[in-house]
Amino acid sequence: MSPRRKFPSEEALQAYLQGRLSAAHRQEIEAAAAEDPELSAWIEACAAQNRGMHMLYDGILNEPIPENLLRVFDQE
Repeated sequence: MSPRRKFPSEEALQAYLQGRLSAAHRQEIEAAAAEDPELSAWIEACAAQNRGMHMLYDGILNEPIPENLLRVFDQE
């Protein structure tokens, strides 16, 4: 595996995957991915992993907090 160029940074790539970049920065990463198949594959693999995590765990976020846990916090 060849070393990836310095840009985009890991932080920028994570922000891209989370949809937290400006349109200009998003376009920069998309342009870099279009020129670098390895980067493009890495982005797609991370995006697929994120989708899988959301499928597995998003429902849990909407579940009510169990009463026994609420009581623990009320005692403090």
